[in-house]
Amino acid sequence: MAHFCIRLLLPCLLAGSMGGCTQEAPLSIEEPGQPVMISLSNRALNAGVTGEQVNTLRLLLVDRNNIDRSVVCNRFIDSPASPLLVQVVSGMFDVYVVANEMPDNSQSASLQNVKNLRDIRQVALPYSPDDRDMTNIPMFGEVLQVGITAAAGEVSPDNPGSVTVAGQSKGSTLPVTLTRMACKVKLTLKCGRGTLKAVEFNNLPDAIPLFEDNYITPAGRKVKTVDINKFTAASPSFDSQYSTIVEQADILLPSWVFADTDNSSQAVQLKATITEDDVDNSYTSAIGHEVGSDSASKNYTLLRNKDYTLTASVTNYMVTIGASVTSWADQSLSIEDNKPVIPDL
Repeated sequence: MAHFCIRLLLPCLLAGSMGGCTQEAPLSIEEPGQPVMISLSNRALNAGVTGEQVNTLRLLLVDRNNIDRSVVCNRFIDSPASPLLVQVVSGMFDVYVVANEMPDNSQSASLQNVKNLRDIRQVALPYSPDDRDMTNIPMFGEVLQVGITAAAGEVSPDNPGSVTVAGQSKGSTLPVTLTRMACKVKLTLKCGRGTLKAVEFNNLPDAIPLFEDNYITPAGRKVKTVDINKFTAASPSFDSQYSTIVEQADILLPSWVFADTDNSSQAVQLKATITEDDVDNSYTSAIGHEVGSDSASKNYTLLRNKDYTLTASVTNYMVTIGASVTSWADQSLSIEDNKPVIPDL
């Protein structure tokens, strides 16, 4: 799966902002509850690559030694600077990272108020097609069983603390994979006759759960209007069956997973309006991960971090849609620093 790699270097001896974290009962692996600084350097953030921008970050550390899995650090970072410092404590954690949680780069109230893992799993980020674009895509990542340990002996840049993941070998870095909670669509439209007047995707969910295995019931369903002026001639641009063949790429849609995968009424719908003999006719069809032929089983879910190629053909007053799905390819982004240490008590 295409992903970003964020490197959270643990811990770091640097002074700076320490707000947003709470310390509950002391945690321990080798050193019980010693203060630790996480240093984040954003040399690759906001690099200007469409679809890869990280404008805000939230770091959540969940205590694995607590029955309630309480949140011991909840830090929101708007406009991440370099370096950025977050205060935590040594111990055993599950680490969760959320990027671009709100379209206006503000904080999500539902995330700001989480107290434990159960609360985190109930979070769904609001989604409106009018407010989201390729420069601010919501993303989520997790790393489980992360041990943060203070270094033995005198603290210095040459004697850093360490991080261990799932009992594997220790190191000074923690890679966190960030996955886009949305998909993009390349749409090709073939019209047998008439003039294309309007295109939209409707029945979109108004929220996306952080965890891809969570199902939600949307409070409302949204409509995304596609700018028909951004369609260009497809290749090949001529086919005797069609008067118009056009395409448009990088249409951003929210991921949408539901239990009843073959229920077309739950699916996102593509609607094309074509003017034929001075009459506007609209053609609608459900889209999804696997639409297949009429005889094939249907799967109308839209998976996160995927690239959908849809071909809609409108002929004889009917619309048929073919789909292919690939991973959304990207470059790796990293947040990194090179001298992590434990601060003095």
